[in-house]
Amino acid sequence: MQFYLLALTSIIQHYRNIQAGGMWSLFNNLKMGFHDIKTAEIPKNIKTFYRWIKSDSRWKELKQQIKQTKRHFKRYEVSEIGLLQMDAKIITTSNFPVDKKYYIYDFIDEMTRIVFGYVYDSLGTNNAINAVQRAMKDFSELGITIKRLRTDNAPEFITTNWSNKKAYKVKERPFTAFLSRNGVTHETTPIRSPQSKGKIERFHQHYTKLFYAKDKKINQNELQHFLNQYYYYYNFQRCHSALQNKSPFQKLQELIN
Repeated sequence: MQFYLLALTSIIQHYRNIQAGGMWSLFNNLKMGFHDIKTAEIPKNIKTFYRWIKSDSRWKELKQQIKQTKRHFKRYEVSEIGLLQMDAKIITTSNFPVDKKYYIYDFIDEMTRIVFGYVYDSLGTNNAINAVQRAMKDFSELGITIKRLRTDNAPEFITTNWSNKKAYKVKERPFTAFLSRNGVTHETTPIRSPQSKGKIERFHQHYTKLFYAKDKKINQNELQHFLNQYYYYYNFQRCHSALQNKSPFQKLQELIN
């Protein structure tokens, strides 16, 4: 047993350093025979697996190393209002009580966490620009001027590059051109880095919990009305631990006054 624990702890260290994996994925990989430990020696459930690992004294040393490493990577925060993240959330008929597939362009202010979103029946540059126009109006009514907008590299957002035999040219997409005309900096995230717009990605997780009580399929207007009610609650009533248990609007007032 002791030999097994020593081998297992070594594997955990290797797994975190080389594959950046957690305990759950390691547990499943061991079950599938990805490491030189007999399957019969592995606990049948994850709780027992955790208990065995924690009984090894080296586990505490490993946990301390992880904590020390995390201290070097502080939570990313901005220092001013008006720096927004934008992303599209797909609402499908298989996962939500809607009459057809819809897309929500959501915006979140990184500092105050104030959120607005707008429902469309398709993605595209025109709808993305329209969503920004609506966001500019809604945020301005709260006293927030959009200064920078961070998006991913979806076709409606990014610049288009092409080349010929003589030169390399860059064509600015209408979305970026629209932002430029309105004094907004367009910033795109590195490819395959959802953490670069982690606040809007995290907000999108709330949608899976919103529709449990709906007993009939709703259309686009009804979906927008339903979401507007949620945005009001989220902005003005919901306390956020990241905002010292204040609502986004209370945080905004604190920063403006």
